[in-house]
Amino acid sequence: MTRIHLSRRLCFLPLLASALSLAGCAHPRAGEAAAGDGPRLPALMQQVGTPDEIGRWAVGRCAGAGGRQMACYDAVLNAVLGPRGVRPTMETLAAMTALDPAVARDGHVYAHGIGIAAYRSAAEMNRTFMECTPLHQSGCYHGVIQAYFADMQAHGGVTEASTRAACHEMANDAWLLFQCAHGVGHGLTALYGHDLPRALQGCDLLATEYERNACWGGAFMENVVSVASPHHHDITAALDHVAGSGSASPAEPSVSGGQAETAGMEHGEHAGHAEQASAATSSAEHAEHSEHAGMAGMAGMAGMESGEHAGHQGMVGTGGSTGSAEHAGMAGMDPGAHEMAGMDHAGNGSPWKAVDPSDPLYPCTAVGARYQGACYSMQTSVMLHLNGGDVAAAARGCDGAPLRMRNACYASLGRDVNSISGGSRREAARLCGLGSAEHRPWCHLGVVKNIIDVSSRADDGLPYCASLPDSRDKSRCYRGVGEELRYTPGDLSQREATCRKAEPGYEAVCREGAALGAR
Repeated sequence: MTRIHLSRRLCFLPLLASALSLAGCAHPRAGEAAAGDGPRLPALMQQVGTPDEIGRWAVGRCAGAGGRQMACYDAVLNAVLGPRGVRPTMETLAAMTALDPAVARDGHVYAHGIGIAAYRSAAEMNRTFMECTPLHQSGCYHGVIQAYFADMQAHGGVTEASTRAACHEMANDAWLLFQCAHGVGHGLTALYGHDLPRALQGCDLLATEYERNACWGGAFMENVVSVASPHHHDITAALDHVAGSGSASPAEPSVSGGQAETAGMEHGEHAGHAEQASAATSSAEHAEHSEHAGMAGMAGMAGMESGEHAGHQGMVGTGGSTGSAEHAGMAGMDPGAHEMAGMDHAGNGSPWKAVDPSDPLYPCTAVGARYQGACYSMQTSVMLHLNGGDVAAAARGCDGAPLRMRNACYASLGRDVNSISGGSRREAARLCGLGSAEHRPWCHLGVVKNIIDVSSRADDGLPYCASLPDSRDKSRCYRGVGEELRYTPGDLSQREATCRKAEPGYEAVCREGAALGAR
């Protein structure tokens, strides 16, 4: 790979309201800021400063930098990444996040860029991946995976072997395996110019149903973000640049920033969480990696009630989502039937249409049965993009989905509602109440899963469940907390401790969701 300079907010990032282009200018060495990017981190602090010390130093110099603020923070992170590596850089980002709300808002951008910049080679990919942390919706993990696929494309093309190899080392950790496979879906979709059918076929090459479902979810998410996020086309250009480099030299870490705008878009314009008009964009951003444990309960959303779905088979698209015959077909699929380098664009040589303004359920109406659950778990972001952020209209759209997909659609709505509400539990509950009473509990489940996925702390979802007045809503909500516990970091004793904090009468349903069994 050629050296990657991640200016203009990060390159080939899978979901930003302001995705940034790859700079084609001279690149600084790892640990150095480009001229004018920001203050230079003192050498001694760069080498031995604690994350808190570096974070305070950075905020003191970058917080008031206006349009250059992101470039300033990028330069500091780059200075830490070069000599110190991924984990100290992520810890420095955490310190910045705690001190500056602007960093918190754009945290996924920074985290994703750290993963991209830290990638060196396929041989080192797993080690780099494991150095990431869940901070900011696991952006670091996904950056590593996308860089890996760009590297594969530059060295012979993406194949069945390289696709399966991406997540092989994470096979014994369900949470990390999800992060990896979900990133594969984003990476393939962006790499193939947002040809969704081709990316889904690429996901089909993964070894297990769990991985395929996670990958499908990433592909559908990338599909909607590509249209909901302004300037997202820059991502594909950046991937083309990297994939076409043909150089065998490893990428040098560089999270340095150029201008903090993209095609004239200023740094803060994409946030807009209070703006209903930008609901689809902000929802799609926050949807990133809200799936990782959220998928666990979504097999039940295909119409099954609490307790009927189990374990990892509960990923979107499994269980009742597609039916046993469909799954038998997946299990028996011949991976060799998918020649990734030779697939027709969109399956028939015609360009893929990401969304259809005349059909709020598209692309779910245009993809095969095996993909339906994963598609509907993202579909409300499409609806909100098309209807200008009208939550009630999106709920009506879910009511018009196939019966077995309505719960999945409402859980998707809950994820988006959490973003639109800006973290307000009361507002999130009100917005979920705009939907039908039958499916409203699943909206609350989507809210609580997204709350937890943002922080990777299951305890953070408990106050939302406690705030709900209806017992059906509470029950589904607490079950969602339990389901998240299966896939967030922590051991068995930590799962049990979290469920003990549930309100009286709801510990059992939390434990059921967490697969802890009855006490």
